Amino acid sequence: MSLEKLSGTDAALLALESTNTPMQVLGVLVLDPSGDDAAYSFQRLRATIAERVHLMPPFCRQLRRVPLHLDRPYWEPVVDIDIDAHVTRISATDPGDWHVLGDMVGEIASRLLPRDRPLWHVTVIEGLADSRVAVVARIHHATLYGATGVEFIAQLLDFDVAGRTVDPPDPDHEVPTYSTIDMLTRTAWHQAGTPVRAGRAVVGGLRGLAGEIVGRLRGEGGAAMPSFAPSTALNGPLTNRRSTAFLRVSLKDAKEIKNVYDCTVNDVVLAATTYGIREHLLKNGFDVSKRPVASCPTSQGGSQTAGTDRLGVMSVPLPVDIEDPVGQLRAVTEATTEAKGADPLAGDLLPTVADLIPAILMAGGGRLYSSLGLSRVHPPIASLVVSNMIGPPLQLYLAGARIEAIFPLGPLLPAIGVNLTVLSDQGQLDVGVLSCPDVVGDPWQIAEGFAEGVTRLLDTLD
Repeated sequence: MSLEKLSGTDAALLALESTNTPMQVLGVLVLDPSGDDAAYSFQRLRATIAERVHLMPPFCRQLRRVPLHLDRPYWEPVVDIDIDAHVTRISATDPGDWHVLGDMVGEIASRLLPRDRPLWHVTVIEGLADSRVAVVARIHHATLYGATGVEFIAQLLDFDVAGRTVDPPDPDHEVPTYSTIDMLTRTAWHQAGTPVRAGRAVVGGLRGLAGEIVGRLRGEGGAAMPSFAPSTALNGPLTNRRSTAFLRVSLKDAKEIKNVYDCTVNDVVLAATTYGIREHLLKNGFDVSKRPVASCPTSQGGSQTAGTDRLGVMSVPLPVDIEDPVGQLRAVTEATTEAKGADPLAGDLLPTVADLIPAILMAGGGRLYSSLGLSRVHPPIASLVVSNMIGPPLQLYLAGARIEAIFPLGPLLPAIGVNLTVLSDQGQLDVGVLSCPDVVGDPWQIAEGFAEGVTRLLDTLD
């Protein structure tokens, strides 16, 4: 491992972070340690993380800033990770149900990750109902996300209770150290190449940008680049509080709906989200005449930085003004089909532009944006975020316990009060909803509405 410069997008995620906007992704792994052959213990879980952390490069690096913000930060390799600084054990005060777990995870999700160490933390929650254990992993969005990130997390998992033996890291492997002079030298070389990169960005992105603008003027396309969305009851100034909710629906059911209505599983997810959002708005007396816009991250393939993908954004209006679930699905399918036809070069342009923004402007601008509450001034870039990822299709184990569910949770962006993330896992769609309760209220209404939306669509297949 050597120094790796953060991409412009990742540096922006760090710059935008504040106490009200923790930029981290979470995975809530629900473990069932009660099987006859189970061999779970907290000590084994800690030991598993300690012996395998070297297999996950994103977990073995920390931020290294360039003096005076002359360049974007770098990832610097770290050896001898202090596992006790990254793994915490707590107990539920009330076994309860998933609502109790949701309250505890919401409190964990509101905390910022310390930046003086690798940007990850694991909280183990014991004492849940039916002897369940929840492993809550927090990873900063700048260091791990997308399908590539899921592959790294899989290093902790096993195909059976017994687990596997992992070779220790090479004891002779030396991690180089870098002085301030080294950092400034790298900065000088990087700045010297800026005109060339700027020229490539213009040549490579101008056609896509022009096509995008023309499409918007004609009322066509316009989904490859994020734009402003109508302000809805899902938008507002974020506070530092977070709430979470979870649910599971059958992947088989979603595929049956997909096959009958000639769409994709992602279309079914967005239609169920539409139903859940509509139910939430109606129950709280809000207007459903305006269509909230879902910002849907899409993978553009692996990036040069370990643990991350190149991400695009697909913007999809959710037809909450339509009452019929089938009508909602058809409107969503039409919108996603149109979005997929947008020029991909336009989607690549924004990350490229982010790479060209001077580091000092990005760092200072991010702090200014947060401190002045500028998200209140302009319309939101989206009403909510909806992500859909492919997870493991097989039964997996962690530290001798069967993994019952994996609930993903994405971060909230400024002025966007809810994030709904879906992971296909063992024949199920595991759905995690993260919200700011001071903006959106109870996320369980959205989660329960999502499940009802799938049921309503299934009923139409009879």
